[in-house]
Amino acid sequence: MTVELRVDIFPSVAHEMVTQMIAVVGKMKNLEVGDRWPHEARSAMSPQLRKAVTGFELNIHGPWGSLTDMTYAHRWASVDDLLHGLESMTDADLILQIAGIDEFPGAHQLLDDLLLRTAAGDRAAARELATKGQALSHNRARELARWLPRAAPRLRESLIEITSLWRRDLFGVQEERLAAILERDAKAKLEMARRLSPADLLEQATNGFVWVDQPGLDTIALLPTWVMRPWTVDGRVGSTAIISYPVADESLGGNGNAIAARAVKLARVLADESRVRAIQLMAAEPMGLQELADKLGLRKSTVHHHIAELRAAGLLRVPMGTKRYSLRPEALDRFGATLAELAKPARTNRRGKTR
Repeated sequence: MTVELRVDIFPSVAHEMVTQMIAVVGKMKNLEVGDRWPHEARSAMSPQLRKAVTGFELNIHGPWGSLTDMTYAHRWASVDDLLHGLESMTDADLILQIAGIDEFPGAHQLLDDLLLRTAAGDRAAARELATKGQALSHNRARELARWLPRAAPRLRESLIEITSLWRRDLFGVQEERLAAILERDAKAKLEMARRLSPADLLEQATNGFVWVDQPGLDTIALLPTWVMRPWTVDGRVGSTAIISYPVADESLGGNGNAIAARAVKLARVLADESRVRAIQLMAAEPMGLQELADKLGLRKSTVHHHIAELRAAGLLRVPMGTKRYSLRPEALDRFGATLAELAKPARTNRRGKTR
């Protein structure tokens, strides 16, 4: 039976801040903001924040990955919403949602009791959680079995402390600017949603992330992000696929700047021989990262950098739930149009000033 998809576009400053936490603490590479940015952000942390973060350092995809999904599930649009939500949740709900239980249909009945007993320090429950969780494809089960007993006693306090300090030390100075960027992009995507199907909107918004029907999913939630550009990150809560997608260049500033940015990205791709060869290979057939590295004779980390450049230029297509990339020929076709736009003379007003 064909499922009729619906789309929900939700700009959330809370989501953006938690995503920033993942990027910085997870030391993510190949972001458009540059590889130095996470290190500079870490250097700007106060000793108080650095100490608070340490307990979550090796488990960043547990609490913070789930928290990004929770910002949508609870409709936390602002950082204040996030803080109030963390304060008001019951202990049991907080533990279960941070554990990512809502990502897996049917998991509550099997794992709720095990998770809560594990959080209470029951070692037998932790061992059983690791086994049953893996069987259910809960890929964080073994990590949770180790981490949850240590974190649970102060989970709420730690999350609130880190969120508050992060806003004070790092995010607060950007909050207003980023909120405006997210709102602009969400407004643009709402306009696109009036003329595109949900699946087509997803591919356009994400620069190539392709919808694949999955059992139980009937909603695509699109949450714009600046910090994670050019990557798309997907999660799930209940029947909703939560897609964190990169804001468009147009949402960052003036239209002329966006055209120039697109031209630079395309030129950067074509200026590198390895990236040109990668385009040729992926035009012939879809390829995974390791397969592409073998064909190009390059290290996997180097190819990941090239993939980031190709994704930023909107040249690649990747089906949801996979990491196999193929070429988007229509994106190459737009190269000529981008150059034509770039070459247009600036419009002038009656006083002869460009605008």
